[in-house]
Amino acid sequence: GWTAYLVLCLKPAITYALFDALKKLILRKKTAKGATGSAASTLTALEAFLIGAIARAVATIAVFPYTRAKIIVKSTKTEVGQAPPTIGGTVARIIKTQGFFSLYKGCAPEVGRGVLSAALMLSAKEKIAVAVRVALLKNQMSQALN
Repeated sequence: GWTAYLVLCLKPAITYALFDALKKLILRKKTAKGATGSAASTLTALEAFLIGAIARAVATIAVFPYTRAKIIVKSTKTEVGQAPPTIGGTVARIIKTQGFFSLYKGCAPEVGRGVLSAALMLSAKEKIAVAVRVALLKNQMSQALN
């Protein structure tokens, strides 16, 4: 029910939080190296792409065990009168019987699929945000002059 929705909301939350943290770190380093103006306050398309890819990969890896256990629970057939398996119980059973890293079976294709789309989206988002900021500043300046 609600737990599934909350956990699945974590992936974009982790992605955006990590993207913003890495962006601040990169911009701080640019400023420390002497960058000024827009070079110090914006990411290049490549920088945004790379940190978007990293952020999505980390988010996917963080949430994947839950996602895998959820799929296993949904595909498990239970006998009449038998309690359905829980996600937490499934995670514990996988760790006990197959080992911790078995929680990540099938993770690589999921990371590969999500990373490219998130990296492109976050790179585009950064460029659009810069264009909107510039347009707003031009509008404010033209209003101030009138």
